[in-house]
Amino acid sequence: MSVLPLVQAAILVAKRENTRRSIRQIRLLLEGTGVVPRDTLSKSAIHRLLKVHGLAHYRIDPRARREAQLRGRTRRLDLVRRKRSIRPT
Repeated sequence: MSVLPLVQAAILVAKRENTRRSIRQIRLLLEGTGVVPRDTLSKSAIHRLLKVHGLAHYRIDPRARREAQLRGRTRRLDLVRRKRSIRPT
């Protein structure tokens, strides 16, 4: 990983102190305290580190997930119905 061990430790401490802290907030915190210079730490590097340590979580709204499942199911059913309705004569 291209992030220095001292910076990695600071990222992990910041996330563990407040698990609801976003990647953007962590980046601003480290830049504000002088751990890293401004605009040198990428969001993807922070996310990669958090993911490796099991601290990166995305919350998906259960309703949105269900709607997505239903939309996919509806499409599949429509395709099946179309196939059945087209019969060679």
